[in-house]
Amino acid sequence: MQVGILGSGLMRGKFGTLFACARHEVVFSYARRHDKLKKLAQDAYGNAGASTLGEAVQEVDVLWLAVL
Repeated sequence: MQVGILGSGLMRGKFGTLFACARHEVVFSYARRHDKLKKLAQDAYGNAGASTLGEAVQEVDVLWLAVL
């Protein structure tokens, strides 16, 4: 399953890592700095990446709004 995670809080990194460890494809999106998204994708132990908001919305099966 492809999971898109939108938001800029701590919750995004935690849930993204959990989904990636469970062998889901994770796409991190929507942050002020793209390098922050790339770092989250590298730190998630699995199949994770970073993309723009538009790409994330079109490519995923589930969209997670993480605002906290």
